[in-house]
Amino acid sequence: MKRPLLLAAALLSFLLLPSACKKSNLQPAANQAANPAASATPNIEAALSEFVKRDQEAIRQNPNDAANYYNLANLYFTAGKFREAAEQYQQAIRLDPKDAAARYELGQCYLRLERYDDAFAAFNESLKLNPKNANVYTEIGNAYARQERTKDALAAYRQAVSLKPDHAEAYFSLGNLYTKMEQPQEAVEAFQQATRHNPKDADAFFNLGNSYSRLKQFDRAIKAYEEAVKLRPEDGEARVRLAVLYLETGKREAANAEYNALKGMNPQLAALLDEKMKQQK
Repeated sequence: MKRPLLLAAALLSFLLLPSACKKSNLQPAANQAANPAASATPNIEAALSEFVKRDQEAIRQNPNDAANYYNLANLYFTAGKFREAAEQYQQAIRLDPKDAAARYELGQCYLRLERYDDAFAAFNESLKLNPKNANVYTEIGNAYARQERTKDALAAYRQAVSLKPDHAEAYFSLGNLYTKMEQPQEAVEAFQQATRHNPKDADAFFNLGNSYSRLKQFDRAIKAYEEAVKLRPEDGEARVRLAVLYLETGKREAANAEYNALKGMNPQLAALLDEKMKQQK
């Protein structure tokens, strides 16, 4: 029986620390936190090894069951081992050529390996089997964006939200693209949709705050940064930007509160903020 990729991720997620970086689907895969297990402790590696051994044994006992290869691929993918994952997805597809999900996941592997032609091929094969999968169009948009094919990326993201109007990840990617295109108003609109459909996405609120700041809509930027900090209190960068806007809008007491919070979690950012605060006196 196939386990969804999200379930495979859940098997390891309790062992992995959450990333504090601002995600952007426009960065090359190599520059992203593409490998969540890169800094894994021995306990994490041991847990992954046990999961892998279990699925390898399932393959040994039933080598003609595509689901076994798919499940093993999901584990490798979750661990950031995309080459190994791709090999197992290929085996699953060989046994079940009509598996649209496996082709989609294979495309994601190739995307993270920056094998864009192979990624497009896998995504297009997946769409032939399931033409209404908005997630595939989002990943196609991500691939185009990384290749600087802006018009193609926009078309793919728009197709994704057309198919799935509440697709927060597609709106987030669209907002990142508009940001790169230096269109902050359009970015605001996209990030607003992203936060509306996923109100727990701290990254979307952070990027929304950045876009409002570029438009000099500082009160709205403050609200977005406040939400980002509420969702992820350890986010030092959001706290710094929030504190700077507090200073710019005459809210020094609130800026001092952010400075005091930063001192304990990120002394370097606190020192930078301290210099800014001294300049504002």
